[in-house]
Amino acid sequence: MDELNTENIENADYTGAGGNLPESDLTEDGSISDGNLAASGSEKPKKKSGKHSATFRSAMRGLVAGVVLLAVFWAGYLTNYFSVDADLRSLQFVYNTYRDNYFFCDGTENPAKTLTEGLMDIYSEYYTADEYTSEQNASKGRRKGYGISFDGLTVFRVSGNSPAEKSGLTKGGKILAYKLNDGEFVSLEKQAELTSVLSAAKDTDKVTLRVDYDGDAKEFSMYKADYRESYVYYTDSTGRYRFNDDSGKMELNRFADCDITLNDNFGYIKYVSFYGQSNDSFGSVGQITAALDKMLANGKTNLIIDLRDNGGGFMDIMCKLSGVFCPLPGGKTGDVAQIAEYRGGKKYSFKIDYSAAKNAEREYYSAKIKKIVFLANKNSASASEALMGSVLDYDDAAHTDKVRVVLESHVNDKGETIFKSYGKGIMQTTFVNKFTGEALKLTTARIVWPLSGTCIHGVGLTTETDPRVFNAVGEIIGFAQTI
Repeated sequence: MDELNTENIENADYTGAGGNLPESDLTEDGSISDGNLAASGSEKPKKKSGKHSATFRSAMRGLVAGVVLLAVFWAGYLTNYFSVDADLRSLQFVYNTYRDNYFFCDGTENPAKTLTEGLMDIYSEYYTADEYTSEQNASKGRRKGYGISFDGLTVFRVSGNSPAEKSGLTKGGKILAYKLNDGEFVSLEKQAELTSVLSAAKDTDKVTLRVDYDGDAKEFSMYKADYRESYVYYTDSTGRYRFNDDSGKMELNRFADCDITLNDNFGYIKYVSFYGQSNDSFGSVGQITAALDKMLANGKTNLIIDLRDNGGGFMDIMCKLSGVFCPLPGGKTGDVAQIAEYRGGKKYSFKIDYSAAKNAEREYYSAKIKKIVFLANKNSASASEALMGSVLDYDDAAHTDKVRVVLESHVNDKGETIFKSYGKGIMQTTFVNKFTGEALKLTTARIVWPLSGTCIHGVGLTTETDPRVFNAVGEIIGFAQTI
């Protein structure tokens, strides 16, 4: 999964330990000031006694020596740091961060050996400075490109409000060929070929993709562009809605009639990832609450939340959505959303964030909604699983019995039909090198559900995980409306 979380941003500070002179000891030009000299005018300074003058001169010599030693230290430190090859500085940063923070490093192993043997887990990742800047922008919903995710040459996901979506491209098709501007179509054999072409294309280059949908080949043309990602699609019996910024403001607009069969008392939210770090319309939390406001205004009291193919995202967004959906036992606030268990036994409780939990009537959404059904599949991972776990735990504690999870089937490599979510119960933290801007995302903790202590890592949500998890055979949305 490539949309896994970097929940807490921490800075790995590699500055040396040294002291600075108090500001009062320095003039504006950095020279040492004699505090007994008059600030202005022609008055001569009073003559000091020989004893006091000697003491003062001795103190000044000590102070100067200290300044010189400090300057020599920093000169040596910085000279050493910047004289080392840049690649070696990056490796030192990676090594130190890994040694001190990696969850699966128990302190007895040789970190260098582990690193050289490539034993870090698949969720840990190194970013150059440019890559990290791009990752930060993407996490806030600001993206540049086409908005296509691939599984091989198959379109896995089309980002909301992206150039690809506006061209009409949809998930599931296999990309057969491409052409640039008015050139000829070039057939594709591997995803790397397509990725290379799209990366190299200029903003002014029109890219046309030929895509096969079960024997029906279609063509889609688009340009690389900046866009704000839409994370939420809302549907009920009145129509289908999505967020777009064509008017310069992200708004939930109707764009099509309802394309799925829904009971009249159900609203349906498709939520694609736990990114977009704000409560306004540019953030995914704000988009969800706007969709809930639309649902309640349209008189719908039951909700289906579709987390299929949602690979997770930021822990703070998960905490806010826990505040939106968790039933509150006795009106209690300040509950724990998830617990992180770090190496060495250290634990940290992520609290439920209720800042986005109330609608316009200042009532909790969870009190307004009678039934919540989550849809999940093999690609529902990380923060998706954490949110479902948190809501299930508090539904049990509040005795509301209003929450269900419906699993979509998939066929594994052995030809077996399996019902489970992805099974990622570990958390990553991103550490930033202040000198270079590069960053290292590392697995730092495992995650457990707040009340039951369940950890689904390597297991996922199944019918064995919780009695409110169901296996759907056939049309999954129709099934969700019957339980």
